[in-house]
Amino acid sequence: MNLKEIKNRTWYKPVITFLRILIDIIGVWLFSYLLYRSFQNDASIWIKIGDSLLVISMLIHLYIDSKKIACCQIIAKLMFSSKIKKMNELMCKYLFTGISSDSGNFYYEACDDETFEVASKLLKKGKFNVFNDFHAILSLDELENVRVRNKIFDKIIYDKESGFAYYINSMEDLKELGITPSGANEKIGSFNRIEEFKILLSAAEYEEGLYRCSIRSKFTPIVEIANKYGGGGHKFASGVKGLSLEKLMALIEELKNCKKN
Repeated sequence: MNLKEIKNRTWYKPVITFLRILIDIIGVWLFSYLLYRSFQNDASIWIKIGDSLLVISMLIHLYIDSKKIACCQIIAKLMFSSKIKKMNELMCKYLFTGISSDSGNFYYEACDDETFEVASKLLKKGKFNVFNDFHAILSLDELENVRVRNKIFDKIIYDKESGFAYYINSMEDLKELGITPSGANEKIGSFNRIEEFKILLSAAEYEEGLYRCSIRSKFTPIVEIANKYGGGGHKFASGVKGLSLEKLMALIEELKNCKKN
């Protein structure tokens, strides 16, 4: 029996559907249990197993939901639905931190009613203080970070007509600044608060001749453009990796012109 003959048969479809549902159920319960165990004892080995299972689950499309603001939101919802009774304060605090940081402190557009519902449940169950444990700490900045950010700010190229701004850091620039490519791109969050910057791109060379970039937009959807260059993300927050300098400049030109259109 060849592959074509197998595909023409329909008997196996209900079996596959049943197996997928069964894997879903087992995956949710097993991952939730391992996550719980990781905060109890033998944390290192359980975290590794839990992380591995999560990756496998994502690969078979069990937990992928690109519309959600944070992976921690999905994990927390799964754990609440599995009715784990012994979710401790530390678990709730870490999950809340993931949601808070990925959402820009609940600032980004992808935040929905479920985001606040899950965050509220974590806050209630974790019994921690949002101000003391998060905002009072996250709002602080180190002097060296401010200096690096100011140096990067001086490199920003801004097109007033379109409202598009960008900055590029080569490997030599990163070495001089003493930061990693990810560290350079993370600065985009603070620059995105500048009112005049309608669309902002940060690019950093992570291998010789190859760039990764983060893109932020206030009003114009940019995810389709990111997809076009092999990237992805959210409607107003996306990223691309593996760009040559030529392709990076083409992306920059397209982002600049999309605001004009």
